[in-house]
Amino acid sequence: MMFFKRFSRKLAYLSLTKLTAFIVVCSLLTACANASNTPQIGAQSGIQESPSLEQVNNASQNENSDLPEAVSNAILKDASKRTGQSNDKLKIIASESRTWKDGCLGLADPGSLCTQVVVPGWEVKVSNTKSQTWVYRTNNSGSLVKLDPASKS
Repeated sequence: MMFFKRFSRKLAYLSLTKLTAFIVVCSLLTACANASNTPQIGAQSGIQESPSLEQVNNASQNENSDLPEAVSNAILKDASKRTGQSNDKLKIIASESRTWKDGCLGLADPGSLCTQVVVPGWEVKVSNTKSQTWVYRTNNSGSLVKLDPASKS
């Protein structure tokens, strides 16, 4: 009986330790997500800067790429919702594989925070029957779709 009591105490200790570690990791991730993207004065010089968008795109451009169906569906769904037009009046006219310099796909809203990680994805042009075009940026899976504000007509 004594063995069982010791075993149950150790098991409870391990569960508590894992829970504590999980809470600490979640807190650190939350703190990182809430950190400012602006460089600090006197920041350490050992920190590497993110590559420029031009450097990233020059290294990753693939003309005539095969756009995944999930990405095209997500884009057409967003374009349809924004324009009020059905999918049959919208057409993807160009797509290019890209690598974006951050988690906002290079389209950060003022005051928003973006992960500082390179994101592989797509730049896609959509047109309608009235010859209006929109440029979208996505990640590889199409789970993140952003309309380039410069392309709104």
